[in-house]
Amino acid sequence: ANRLAIDSAKIDANLKKLLKAKDFGDKLAAAEEIIRPTAQPELIADEQRVDSQLYDGFVNDADRVKISVVRAADVDKLADLQLDFADERLKLMLPLYKARNYPKSLNQDEQEWWEKFRTKRLLEGGDNSPAGLYFKRIEELAAGPRVSKQDKYLLEELKLYGQSILPMA
Repeated sequence: ANRLAIDSAKIDANLKKLLKAKDFGDKLAAAEEIIRPTAQPELIADEQRVDSQLYDGFVNDADRVKISVVRAADVDKLADLQLDFADERLKLMLPLYKARNYPKSLNQDEQEWWEKFRTKRLLEGGDNSPAGLYFKRIEELAAGPRVSKQDKYLLEELKLYGQSILPMA
C-alpha cells in the first residue's frame, strides 16, 4: 500500500459510499452492457467462408439435434433429407456436407450448385486463386536446385491430383 501510495482511509470511505448506493450493481451492469454489449451479433453466413464461420458462435440445442440426424443418416436417406435449421450457417453446411462426403447423393440442382461453388472457391482470383497459387508453388518447388527424381515424380503427381479435382469451368 505504501509503495503504490494507496490511501486506506479513502478506500474505506469509497466502500461505504458504494454500500449505501441503491442498485449500484444493477446500474454498473447496465453501463457495462452499453459499453460492451454481450448480445451476440447476428451471424451472417457466407457460402464461401461458412466452414470457418462455424466457430463464430454456438449452435442452439434444436439445431444440435438436427446435426445428429444428419450424421446418423445413411446415404439413401441423406439424399432426401431436408432439415430447417435455425442457424443460417448450418443451412449452408448441409449441402456442403452432402457434396463433400456423399457426392452421389446430390440431385441435379445440387450438383450444379456444387460445381459453381467449387469453381468460385478454387478459381476465383485468377493467378492468385487457391488453385493458381497451388500450381505456382508446385512449379517453384520443381524448379528448385536440389530436386531429386523422386521429388519431381511426387510434384508431378500432386500437379495431376490438383488438375483432377478442378471443376469443369
